[in-house]
Amino acid sequence: MTIKKAVAAFGVVTLAFIMTGCGEKKTALEDNKIVVGTNAEYEPFEYLDDGGNLAGFDIDLINAMGEKMGVEIEWVDMNFDSLIGSMEAGNIEMIAAAIGPTEEREKSCDFSDVYYSGYQSILTDENSEITDFAGLKGKTVAVTEGSLSDLIASGENQDYGVVEDATVKRFKNATQAIQELENGAADAVLIDTIIAEKFVSDREGLKQTQIDSTGEDTVFGIKKGDSELVEKVNAALKALKEDGTYDALYNKYFAE
Repeated sequence: MTIKKAVAAFGVVTLAFIMTGCGEKKTALEDNKIVVGTNAEYEPFEYLDDGGNLAGFDIDLINAMGEKMGVEIEWVDMNFDSLIGSMEAGNIEMIAAAIGPTEEREKSCDFSDVYYSGYQSILTDENSEITDFAGLKGKTVAVTEGSLSDLIASGENQDYGVVEDATVKRFKNATQAIQELENGAADAVLIDTIIAEKFVSDREGLKQTQIDSTGEDTVFGIKKGDSELVEKVNAALKALKEDGTYDALYNKYFAE
């Protein structure tokens, strides 16, 4: 065999080895650690406490699930609209950010069982006459970018009702959207009811109107195709509901 042929043969073997390696699909649980992405701007689901530490219903629930599964939980805080892309890139393996199981998201990730159900609300100045989607016609609506609220306000999702001709302003987190309303640069904010209630209780001059047609389930996003992780997450969630941990956390964050 000539040197040139030998080099070519080695290249073929090397390429075959690389391609074989690329075909192996590593699951999240192989190294006993799950990397979870969140957006810590959505109290009480996920936020930063006074010490700058991650806190919230999702955070405590996922950490408790990790203990049930006997795995380490590594948290990564990022912009909400970066979560799906980060999962597709392999940087995170789960998403805990109060997301709904939409058809569009299902193209990029799998879902856990439902762990919370809620509604959308319109948040406005206390003197506003806006009380429904019809009242948003022609108005400026602030939303969290990439959220269900964003899809509804922009007309991309009409399963829960129709918002016509609204000017949609997108923000990286709920706090920025609320500030836009308070500064008079938006007529309303479309947001999860539980989040709207929190802002109304914490700040003066705001009111919220729940839209009853917008009932929505909330799930954890899981790396596409990782059926083992889906199974383990669902089993841990079920165990926490059975042993009372889930109810204790729910009452901690949502009880009036």
